[in-house]
Amino acid sequence: LPCFMKLPLPESASFVPDLVNVFEPVSDCELFAKKLGGPDTMHVKGYNTFLDYIFGYQEGMQRLYASYIARSDASLVFPIIFLFRHSVELSLKYLLRVVRFLLQRTETRRDKDREKCHHIEPLWCRLESLLLAAFPNESREDFRKAARLIRQLAAVDEGSMEFRYPRDLDGKLHLK
Repeated sequence: LPCFMKLPLPESASFVPDLVNVFEPVSDCELFAKKLGGPDTMHVKGYNTFLDYIFGYQEGMQRLYASYIARSDASLVFPIIFLFRHSVELSLKYLLRVVRFLLQRTETRRDKDREKCHHIEPLWCRLESLLLAAFPNESREDFRKAARLIRQLAAVDEGSMEFRYPRDLDGKLHLK
């Protein structure tokens, strides 16, 4: 991570290390820079559209996946799937806005409230109905493929928590 030096772990470490003992802050470093300031800072100003986030999560997922393939590093599975699922969720929310615009439909308060959730299956259902209205002559095959993928993601991680945390708020183990 920028602004942090990774400290070496003992080779015999068979425990999950405490982050305080693994990362040591670099002195006089600003984690988020107001302008591009070199390799030790992250420039985030000006990157704030849905597409910036979608492409960023997709790029991060692809890079981690390449690393996973190259090194068979099982620790990367959780962030890879989380980044993929999150990019799908953001894509659905973005496309809902785009297709509503194409159909010249105003975004209602109800639309906004429904889209605050992380549940991708209902988002897909709303998007699919709008896509069918916007593109009535398009093949349904692509819709079926997308629906199948989204159902698979939702079956494992309905609310975007399974790959973020090992347990839910009640202490129940995720991914059983």
